[in-house]
Amino acid sequence: MQRLAELKTQIETKLEELKDQEHLYSEILSLIDELLKKESFVKAVQMPIEGQKEEEIEIRQLKRPKDGLHFADAYIKKDSVVIKPLPELGLNAEIPPFKSFYINKILEGMKKKDQEEVEGSKIDPEESFKFEIEIKEGVIQQIVIKNYRTQTRLNEIINTAVWTFSRMLEKA
Repeated sequence: MQRLAELKTQIETKLEELKDQEHLYSEILSLIDELLKKESFVKAVQMPIEGQKEEEIEIRQLKRPKDGLHFADAYIKKDSVVIKPLPELGLNAEIPPFKSFYINKILEGMKKKDQEEVEGSKIDPEESFKFEIEIKEGVIQQIVIKNYRTQTRLNEIINTAVWTFSRMLEKA
């Protein structure tokens, strides 16, 4: 009986210790939650549009291969990509090879290929490649590309953007 009484006391003591630890850990979690709320910042591009299911966005930094200079960001969704050059670089749309290569050969080439597939009834018109380029006072603000459809195309879009912007920075 004496041993049972000792065991009961030990268990009660241990339960009190665990309750204290639980309280301590709850307090720590509460503090962490408060800090996360204060420090959290979501870019507008990452916020879900009301009424729509939140879509995952992958953000890739585009960097010049020779020195790692970060010059643009690519915001990638499952059916679109937005490429935004950093505003402080002021990439001018008139600097080659932006129009001659990136727009006319790469983007227009993909658009033309998809148009042929639409005409051949291989894809629906709403699935075809589309792009818009926003330019303000001669400076590229963003390139919006919709319906790239395949990972290969996405890689080509991003890799040729890296090459094009790198050449433009060398000429600027």
